[in-house]
Amino acid sequence: TRLTKQQEQSRYVFHAAYAVPMQRGCITVLEDMPEFWKVPVSVDINETVESVKVIPSMDEIDFTREEGRITFEIPYLCCHQAVEIKYRR
Repeated sequence: TRLTKQQEQSRYVFHAAYAVPMQRGCITVLEDMPEFWKVPVSVDINETVESVKVIPSMDEIDFTREEGRITFEIPYLCCHQAVEIKYRR
C-alpha cells in the first residue's frame, strides 16, 4: 500500500496492490493475481475528509471517522486499486 498526498487537488490517493511475482528467466512475471472483496482500510488523516471514491470510476465509498482515523472498505481488488480521499481545505 501507499498513501500519496496531492495538495494541489486537496486529496490523498491510497494505492493497494497485491500480486505474486514469478521469476521467468531474466524477467519477472505477475502470474497469480487473486481477487479480494471488501478489503478493510484504516488510515490517519489530519484533514477533514469530505469523500472517499474508487479511481477511476469515482464510485463513492462509505467511510467513518474516529479519533483522526478514517476507515473504509475497498469494494474489489485485483492486482491494483486506487482510492481518492478528498479533504476540505
